[in-house]
Amino acid sequence: MIWRMAGSLLWPVLTGYLLTLLLLPRRGPRWASEIFRVCLGAGLGVGLSGSLYFLILLLVGPSTIVCLLTELGLTACLAAGCWLRPVRSSVGDRVFKPAAFHWLLLTALLASLALAVPVFLNAVTTNPYGNWDALAVWNLRAKFLAENDPFWKNAFSPLLSHTHPDYPLLLSGYIARCWRLTDSIGDVVIPVGTAALFLFATVGLLVSALFTRPNLGDIQSRRRSFLPLCAKT
Repeated sequence: MIWRMAGSLLWPVLTGYLLTLLLLPRRGPRWASEIFRVCLGAGLGVGLSGSLYFLILLLVGPSTIVCLLTELGLTACLAAGCWLRPVRSSVGDRVFKPAAFHWLLLTALLASLALAVPVFLNAVTTNPYGNWDALAVWNLRAKFLAENDPFWKNAFSPLLSHTHPDYPLLLSGYIARCWRLTDSIGDVVIPVGTAALFLFATVGLLVSALFTRPNLGDIQSRRRSFLPLCAKT
């Protein structure tokens, strides 16, 4: 069961990571670029999987098999695209010489993670079901969406106006998808794992983004090459 839960939580991260490989060139040191892609891919993958789950509910109905096959197909297509994509030159292909403040940023990343772990564990231990938003909005709607019956549309019932049925389904759909794949509807482990995923992805994204910022000289060179084209038009 633990491996099934871990797989259901992390599979969308792989999908989002492959998507960033297709769309983003590598910048800065390789380790910072990879952390940036993984952390950004976590958010992209969660949103994409939640949206796909809702589309499957809308078009096919509750079906774990269709959900699995759809995500397998999407991951396979992205992996094939990464394999076949042309090699592009990028700022990260140049020799990278770390400055002194880069090591300070790496230290800040490790310190932030070290501080985040005990804070997160304390929050989970004292309040495993989360606060009002978790109980009355995200997880409640996820339970409706995860049930194996035709009444999943009750998640949008006007009787549940205080649960904000107008909120996007990116998070509730993702939690419902994980519950369906692991056959553990209502289990608190999936929401806790989702919170941990976003916590550590946010920390990694904030720090790694400082390493992978666009190079000013590269932007200026592209601007100079673009200006003659504008003049001709």
